[in-house]
Amino acid sequence: MKHTEFDLPAFLLSKIYGGMDEEDIQSWSREEAADLAHDLHRHDGIACDPDEIYEIISEFILADESD
Repeated sequence: MKHTEFDLPAFLLSKIYGGMDEEDIQSWSREEAADLAHDLHRHDGIACDPDEIYEIISEFILADESD
């Protein structure tokens, strides 16, 4: 998926991942990503691939675990 004017990773890092607590991180799943994609489309008009959201957030989680 191409994001011409919207930086999905930056948005997810600042607006979503930054607000996730330990419980949210432990329960992160493809279902959560699908719910988030649905909400982004419904409330903000941003169409995102749930798999892409899942992978990006998962990368943030793994990066924090390795620190």
